[in-house]
Amino acid sequence: MKYIYILTIVSLFLVTSCSKSDGYIETKSNDSLFSLLLPPDMHKLEGLNSDAQMQYGSLDKNLTVIAIKDNINNYNELVDSIVANTPDSANFNLAHGFIGYYSLVLFNLKDNASKFKLVENYDTIINSLNTKFYSYNAIYDTDKSFVTLAIYQGKENYYQIFSMTPTNKSDENINIMKKIIFSFKEQ
Repeated sequence: MKYIYILTIVSLFLVTSCSKSDGYIETKSNDSLFSLLLPPDMHKLEGLNSDAQMQYGSLDKNLTVIAIKDNINNYNELVDSIVANTPDSANFNLAHGFIGYYSLVLFNLKDNASKFKLVENYDTIINSLNTKFYSYNAIYDTDKSFVTLAIYQGKENYYQIFSMTPTNKSDENINIMKKIIFSFKEQ
C-alpha cells in the first residue's frame, strides 16, 4: 500500500513537472536569445515585421505574436546620432535608457494608429527583468485591434513582445495573451 502511495505521488509530480504549462510549447527566438511559451496551435509566420525575431499566429484564435529585440548600445547610439544631426530632435523627447526606449516605442505606436486607447499600463518584473506592460485598443489602417505589449530590459537588449487580436476577440484571448507575455525568458 505504501508503495502504491509513493508511486502515485511520483507519477503526479512527473506529469505536472513535465507538462509545458497547459500544453504551451517553449519556443525560442531565431537567435536563441529568448523564449516564450506559445499555444500549440500557433504557427511560425513570415513577413509581418522585418525587425521581428519571432512571428507566430493562430487562425483559430485570430491571434498574432511578434517579438522584437533591440541592442541597448545601438539604441543609445541612435539617440546620440539623432540628437546630433536633427535640429528639432528636442521635439521627439528622446532619451537614453529604458525609460527613453519604452517612451519612444509607445510614441510610435500612438503615432501610427488612427485611434489609440490605453487599457492597462504598469511596471512589473518578469523573470528578473524590468518590464513595462501595456494593453490597448487601436485602429491600424481599418483593423480594430486589441494589443498587449511588454517591453523588457535585458542584459544587453531591449525586447518588445506584442500579442494582437481583433477587439471583438479580446475577452476570449486576453488570458492567452498575458500568459505569453509573462512567459518571456532571456536565455
